[in-house]
Amino acid sequence: MRINPRLVAYATALLLTGCVGQAIQEGLHGYSGQPASALFSKLGLPTAEQTIAGHKVYIWTTSNFVEGTNYGCKLRVNVDAQDNIVGGDWDGNNGGCAVFASRLG
Repeated sequence: MRINPRLVAYATALLLTGCVGQAIQEGLHGYSGQPASALFSKLGLPTAEQTIAGHKVYIWTTSNFVEGTNYGCKLRVNVDAQDNIVGGDWDGNNGGCAVFASRLG
């Protein structure tokens, strides 16, 4: 039986995406209610800060081109009026988001 290497790579990417995404979500959940500064010590200073509909959002981004492929990630963390973490989300791929997953773990 011959195994298709592209299929193996695709299946591995799908599995890792779940792991990276789960690690980020669990990591952010662990910081819920804590001051944003606690997260700064793990991730460094945010790339950007925005106020959307009166709510502050801290944003971290990564981007790395390897052999024509962009490995990038955007992590957004929502805080309340006291600058305590109330939630967050992420968008990107394994290569970009793995750094945030490892630091939040």
